[in-house]
Amino acid sequence: MVFIERKDFTRANKLLNEVAQAGAADVDVWLGLARIDEMGQLYPQSERFYSRALELDPDHLEGLLSAGQLALKLNKKSAADAYFNRLLSVDEGSKWVAQVAFAYLGSHHAAEAATVLDAARRESRQPALSFYAGLVHEKLGQLSEAVRAYSEVDSSSENGVEAGLRKANVFSFLGRHALAIAAIKEVLKRPPELASTRIAYARILERSGDVEGAITSLSSTLTRNASVELYDGLAALYQRHGRGVEAQRMVEKALVERPHDETLLYILGAVYERQGSIDKALAQMRAVLVVNPDHAAAMNFMGYLLAERGTDYLQAEHLLVRALQIQPDTGSFMDSLGWIYYRKGDYLLAMQTLEKAVNLSPDEPQIIEHLGDAYLRNAKDQMAVRAYRRALDALKAPAGEISTELRDNLERKIKMVSSKRAGR
Repeated sequence: MVFIERKDFTRANKLLNEVAQAGAADVDVWLGLARIDEMGQLYPQSERFYSRALELDPDHLEGLLSAGQLALKLNKKSAADAYFNRLLSVDEGSKWVAQVAFAYLGSHHAAEAATVLDAARRESRQPALSFYAGLVHEKLGQLSEAVRAYSEVDSSSENGVEAGLRKANVFSFLGRHALAIAAIKEVLKRPPELASTRIAYARILERSGDVEGAITSLSSTLTRNASVELYDGLAALYQRHGRGVEAQRMVEKALVERPHDETLLYILGAVYERQGSIDKALAQMRAVLVVNPDHAAAMNFMGYLLAERGTDYLQAEHLLVRALQIQPDTGSFMDSLGWIYYRKGDYLLAMQTLEKAVNLSPDEPQIIEHLGDAYLRNAKDQMAVRAYRRALDALKAPAGEISTELRDNLERKIKMVSSKRAGR
């Protein structure tokens, strides 16, 4: 078990197998072997070890959860349901309900996650369960139910502030702007004043049509809290309304007082890129790396831009490999690396890399679209269409803004591939 904690799976596996062969294996031994094999992607063997563990202790909570998660990974949903039902019949505590719900959610079974959480909500009005239920209903596009769930979360509880923010955001997406503004004002009454809350308030004002009110709100907040997060929020607000020059002036002015602030330097680079000044954007990201040579986001930004321009793929790849060394398992970085391979014409490697990116960021529409493009280049038309449809579904999720351009592009690609397959 110590070796497992140290991730020395070879030595752990040897010792546990010796115990098993001696006929002295208990539940922990079988579970240890199962987890080692699961991490090594030896799924059938792992499945057998989980079964042996649960034969010894059918009510072992961790074992039931792990066996259910593996069953979902193997697309054996009926088996997963049986494991999870057994688990929740033994212990209906909020910890286990949440973990079962997240297992379903992580395997793209959001409806089942909602069912588990809603059943628990009816039995026990625990704020955490209502909060998680709100997240799942929001993901499913069931916005009225999401509002009801968030409303059950007491404002003083651990998730109270975020529940209030999300409820306001959902009201805003529903077009119920007065309720959205009232809900977020309740959140703003609670100290401390957070930059993220002020940005959310401005976003809600913007959606209601009060763009000047949103700008005034953020500008006045900046006078008492000059955080880079607020500068970023106001710059993005200006640029969404074609006022990029104002965004640029604001950030440049801030940099006069804080010339070595790496986040402000990064924001200015993003402003330049949105204005189409790619050379300036790249120069700005290089300035970020002078201040902080390990700024992984700047490396990702530069690598993606270089790939889009079709220049210096070698440098782009080097930047992304380094970014992933600093922040491994970052979906957006893996997507950029896959896109470099795609632009280079190495479509097989692009597909393999973009599959990893989607696994890391399963709800990002543009990453899923990139994977669809790679499938198409590898003559996997059906998989491409499925990816494009999944990207459309992710795009419709109310947690983010709908990009009309991306939606139209996805719909065009689906029609194109479907017509090709039909021979039209």
